[in-house]
Amino acid sequence: TPIGGAFGLGTIYTLRPKANNTWNLQVLHAFTGGVDGSSGSAGKLVFHQGALFGAATTGGAYGHGTVFRLKPQNRGQWTFQSIYSFQGDLDGSFPYGGLTIDLSDNIFGTTYYGGTDGVGTVFQLSFARGGWVNLVLYSFKSSTDGNSPISNVVFDTTGNIYGTTSEGGLG
Repeated sequence: TPIGGAFGLGTIYTLRPKANNTWNLQVLHAFTGGVDGSSGSAGKLVFHQGALFGAATTGGAYGHGTVFRLKPQNRGQWTFQSIYSFQGDLDGSFPYGGLTIDLSDNIFGTTYYGGTDGVGTVFQLSFARGGWVNLVLYSFKSSTDGNSPISNVVFDTTGNIYGTTSEGGLG
């Protein structure tokens, strides 16, 4: 959720079915606005290798959003970890779209701001040397290529990446 929860900055939750067609809601994480980010409305969560991955649009170590992992622990508890915080310049800022994970466990997504012209990026996070490294695959130029992407990206069978932008383009 983008708002609400213990700190008013959004939550990650699960719904579990109960008897009589009712559901039980459990909050897995309440965003604090600190390193964990805030406004968990950055697209869908991705379930990968037993963990949930997602992006928080704002917050993080530098205030420009974060990509996180939520892993189940014992007795219904979950552990939240911010795996990458956007710095807001060339590496991107404010991830809005959902994430996509490839067969090599690389994480792909988009940012609304940042990049060389400040109007968004397509990024790839890869785990290397004990941490996550951001490789900006493309920085939008605010011309005919569009700008400010808010969607996730998808792949075809040959590795091409497809996505959309929310502004700009031909016109």
